[in-house]
Amino acid sequence: VRTNKVIYECDIAAIMIDGEKGFDKQDKDIIRNIIKLGKGLMIIVNKWDLIEKDDSTMKTMIDDIHYNYSSTKHYPILFTSVKENLRLRKILDNTIKIHKRLTSKIKTPLLNEIMQKIVSNTPPPAVKGKHLKVKYSSQPRHSPPIFALFMNHPNLVPISYKRYIENQLRKRIDLEGVPIKISFRKK
Repeated sequence: VRTNKVIYECDIAAIMIDGEKGFDKQDKDIIRNIIKLGKGLMIIVNKWDLIEKDDSTMKTMIDDIHYNYSSTKHYPILFTSVKENLRLRKILDNTIKIHKRLTSKIKTPLLNEIMQKIVSNTPPPAVKGKHLKVKYSSQPRHSPPIFALFMNHPNLVPISYKRYIENQLRKRIDLEGVPIKISFRKK
């Protein structure tokens, strides 16, 4: 209950995972709640000094976190040791970057240009004999960013196409650490 209250009140959450224990169900539930509430997120693996490492330990841990919860691919993962004062400065640096991304607004002409490229690469599928057309897009708000796509049949957009749009936006716009919401609206 206290965790949920703190998440609700924050702008950016840093979830700390015990490096010795690894990523578990409770961490996944907390991350899911952070993303659902539209908060910025970074994942911190602590006690990195206690882990026996080789040249692929960090990559293995990242792969394990991504395998257990694929949405974490869009959020930074930092490896720290509070006891050894290892990489603690990066937490503050990442917090500032995430806050800037969380509160930034993309101008409508630029967003429309990006969206036009995305849609021209893979047009929306025809559903129930109706061709879906994206007319224009805008970002009505930030914190978290909401991208509105105005189109002829917004209620027919398949979830797979919504995921495609989200992934393409993340490729073209630096949104690491920021959950985004996509809203399909009637033109």
